Amino acid sequence: MRCRRTGRGRPSVSSAVCLRQARRIRVARLVRYAATSAVAFGVSEATLLVLYGSGAVGATVAALVANLVGTVPSYLMSRYWIWSEAPRTRVGRQVILYWTTSAAFIAGTSLATGGVARLVPADHPYHLVLVGLGFFVVSVVFWLAKFVIYQRVIFPVAAGDARMDPVAGTAEPSGLESSRVGTDGNRAPEHLGEVELPTPPIPPVRGG
Repeated sequence: MRCRRTGRGRPSVSSAVCLRQARRIRVARLVRYAATSAVAFGVSEATLLVLYGSGAVGATVAALVANLVGTVPSYLMSRYWIWSEAPRTRVGRQVILYWTTSAAFIAGTSLATGGVARLVPADHPYHLVLVGLGFFVVSVVFWLAKFVIYQRVIFPVAAGDARMDPVAGTAEPSGLESSRVGTDGNRAPEHLGEVELPTPPIPPVRGG
C-alpha cells in the first residue's frame, strides 16, 4: 500500500491505517538494524580481543582494525536488508557517505578505546575486560547516532511510498485518494458517512 501526504489537517481512517503501517515498518527496520549491529559488533569485539589480547598491537590500533572488519558485514546488511527499498540510482554516493561516516565513528571509537586503556592500569587484573567494556559503551552511543545518519542521509527512502517510509501524520493510501474523485470529475465528500448516492432519474409520466 502506498501512502502520501494529502495536505489536510483532519485525521481520517486512511491516515490512521498509514500511521499504523509506518510504525510497523520503523520498528521492523530498527530490529533489523539491531540485528545487523549485533553481527558487526560481534565480529569487531572478537577481532579486538584477539589482536589486543595477543599483544600483537595496542588498544587503539586493535579497535581501528576491529571496526574496519565489522564495517564490511554492516554495510552489506544495511544496503541489502535494512534499507533494501532505498533508491539504487546513486550507489556511489551511498558508498562514499557510508564509509566516510564509518571512518569518522571508527576514529572516535578507536581514540575512546585507547583512552580507556590508558586510564586502566596495565597490571589491573581486569584490564582486558574493562577495555572491552569501554569499547562496548562507546559503540552503543555511536550506534544510535549512526542509525539517524543512515536513516536520514545515506539511505533515504521515498516519503510517498508506505513500503519504504510511510509519511507520519496525514498520510493515506493513494488508491483511496483517487477513488474519491467521481466520474463527473468532482470530489466526493471527505467522510464515509457523508457519501451521497446519485438520485436515479424519474421517468416521465405518460398521459393515458
